[in-house]
Amino acid sequence: MSDEWGSKKLGLHPEDSRYDSGLAESVQSLQEEVLTLHSATAAGTSDSASRPLHGDAADKASEVQDSERVDSTYGSVSLTESLTQTCLPPSGAPETDSEQLDSLAYLSEEGDTLLHLSIIHAIPTLSLYFIDLAPKDVLDIQNDLYQSALHLAVYLEQVEVVEALVEKDVNLELQDRKGDTALHLACEKEHLECAKILLRGPRGPQNMQLQNWKGLSCLHIATLKRNQALISLLMESGADINSQVCPVLP
Repeated sequence: MSDEWGSKKLGLHPEDSRYDSGLAESVQSLQEEVLTLHSATAAGTSDSASRPLHGDAADKASEVQDSERVDSTYGSVSLTESLTQTCLPPSGAPETDSEQLDSLAYLSEEGDTLLHLSIIHAIPTLSLYFIDLAPKDVLDIQNDLYQSALHLAVYLEQVEVVEALVEKDVNLELQDRKGDTALHLACEKEHLECAKILLRGPRGPQNMQLQNWKGLSCLHIATLKRNQALISLLMESGADINSQVCPVLP
């Protein structure tokens, strides 16, 4: 992670909501914690090394790390504690102004928001708090791998976070660098509950024929996985059984 973590941000307009009055300070504190942790990590490990998570979250997060470039501090206990301690609101927090709202949109050098990080670290309390605060434009931010927070939440099967994002009316058809939507990932990982949530989104029926860069629709993937429950769900939602594979040519 670059020493300029948080140097990028997206301009926003305030919404009629209540925000943590210490949010700007929380972001600054988190930035300092990340820089300190990054320096310590760089001194003892290579740039690509990362510390492991523990338990079920570790198994799933490691798959993300194996298949995609992720931040070297993912899985750090100290950063996880910092995220929780600095970003959760104190009781009785008053309303904030537009400058504090802007702090929600700070990005890491790799384009990750605080929500991306909290999902990777499996901190649902922080993720749900951020989703409640942030406007939709922030929730739809894609990192340098074109992954939205919804992509990561589905990949890691964080059902509660997926449901909160869908209820906030995030864009369900954003595609990552492989052309996969969140529903493609739900089918690839055979996360049936996530798929059900995605298919009952407030925007109504998705484009069920949308294909990734390999030319695969969600139904193609579910069929390759031989997952009858997913196949039935997709067909009930309007997937075309006669859709052909049309890979994107380089």
